Amino acid sequence: MFSQAIGWKPKNLPVRTDIYGSWFYTDDYAVRFRSFEKTLLYDFYSPTLSGRGFRLSAVVQCELTKRVSVTLKIANTQYADREKIGTGLEEIEGNKKGDIYLQVRYKF
Repeated sequence: MFSQAIGWKPKNLPVRTDIYGSWFYTDDYAVRFRSFEKTLLYDFYSPTLSGRGFRLSAVVQCELTKRVSVTLKIANTQYADREKIGTGLEEIEGNKKGDIYLQVRYKF
C-alpha cells in the first residue's frame, strides 16, 4: 500500500482543503489495510482496503462566518480486481464506490 495526504490553507481565504490518495494491492481480504483519512468534525473514518485498487478523497472546509462553517467530503474507491463490491444488502454492481458527506456547523 502506498498512501499520501496533503493539506492546503491559503492565508487570505477562510478555506482549508485536504486531499488523500492511496493505492493498494493485496492478495485477498485476509490481508487487508486500514488507513486513516480526514473526514468531518467529530467523525472518524478508517477504510478497510483489500484487493487491488485506488482510493481518493477530498475534504473542503469553509468558514462562512464566525458562527457558520460548511465541510464537504467527496471520496471514491475504484477496484481493479472485481465487478461487485460488498455483500448482501450492501452489494454494489460495478467496481466503483463513491461517498459524499456534507456538514453545516453553527456555533452558539
